[in-house]
Amino acid sequence: FNGRYSETAPGYCNSTCTDKGPFCGDGIKQTNEACDDGNNKNGDYCSANCKQKFGECGDGIVAETFNAFAANIKVKGVMAHTGMAKDIMENPVRILSDIISAWPESKLPETTCRKEDFICFTALTADLEKASAKAIIRSFSEEDIKQQAELLKAIVAEKQLKYPNSKFELTLTPQYKNMKQVLDKHPHILKLAQEALKEEGLNTDIQSVRGGTDGANLSFMGIPTPNLDAGYSLPHGPFEWTSLDVMAKVLKGIIRIAQNNAKQTGK
Repeated sequence: FNGRYSETAPGYCNSTCTDKGPFCGDGIKQTNEACDDGNNKNGDYCSANCKQKFGECGDGIVAETFNAFAANIKVKGVMAHTGMAKDIMENPVRILSDIISAWPESKLPETTCRKEDFICFTALTADLEKASAKAIIRSFSEEDIKQQAELLKAIVAEKQLKYPNSKFELTLTPQYKNMKQVLDKHPHILKLAQEALKEEGLNTDIQSVRGGTDGANLSFMGIPTPNLDAGYSLPHGPFEWTSLDVMAKVLKGIIRIAQNNAKQTGK
């Protein structure tokens, strides 16, 4: 081989220079790696140097989620015949496009990763009379998500000045909070889950996830609920799939959690 040794670059020798690899990016997790997703790119499941793992929904034990708001923007414009519209028409299609394009490109799902916050515009309907858009706002930090909400308010207010005869409405609705706030106060819950899943040979890594789970709302209802591996991948898309084998193993893990808890509490 090439006579050079590295565990972090493809095509390099092993420690005895008798074979290639292993190396970060070969898709095989080594003992000195936190993860290996088969590439050397940042912004996905595993960092480029294989030293930092970032969970996806359904991976390990999720103990940290986004804080979440839903946003609804409505605009009622000023209609006029297109042949006589000068200085009269305020087109809600254009107004809403103006609002959306004013949002920083650095704060979108397609331009962020790990613990970076974003807004995602999810739906848009518009004609010459009125227009509306829906969006979701996500951040791990409560302070940051409030700042995002204030930025959206400021953008809408700016467009109100630009289009003074149109009517604007912005509604922000809380959806869920970061479960970490609750789970940090109940470390025994995570310990119970880790011990039980380990006994069943399942992943026990504590993960953050760029999303939310039912466990987030349940946790704030007084039932601390981390999210467990459900055996699926590529969620919320046309290529979502699940492994029946993993689902069966997770079920055994859940049963083990209940059994261990009964032993510990006598209930």
